[in-house]
Amino acid sequence: MIWAQGVVCLVLWIGFGYWASRKAGMADLPNRPWAGAAMMIGGAIVMFGGMALLASNGGMRDGQLTVLGWVSAAILGMIFTGAQSYGSMWVLRSVMGRETGDNEHASKRQDSEK
Repeated sequence: MIWAQGVVCLVLWIGFGYWASRKAGMADLPNRPWAGAAMMIGGAIVMFGGMALLASNGGMRDGQLTVLGWVSAAILGMIFTGAQSYGSMWVLRSVMGRETGDNEHASKRQDSEK
């Protein structure tokens, strides 16, 4: 049973991470790479802290997650993957800068203007 619960959670996590990265790709993010890194670290803290609380409060019984444990694991994983996706996109956008298409002279050759 735990394998089925894990597969359902995995599908949710990957789907949510993909959705979050697409949303972050369309967002106009300020140039703050430290904020993206903080989001990635914060997402990990929330997930690992939540999983520790879940494990210590009986989230698993008889080799499978309880219903509350399963829902909690799914939500914690979605928070983690969303924070990782959004945070990494934020860092990459801050470090790489704007696209070259924003600069009107970026792709023109100098010798063609002679």
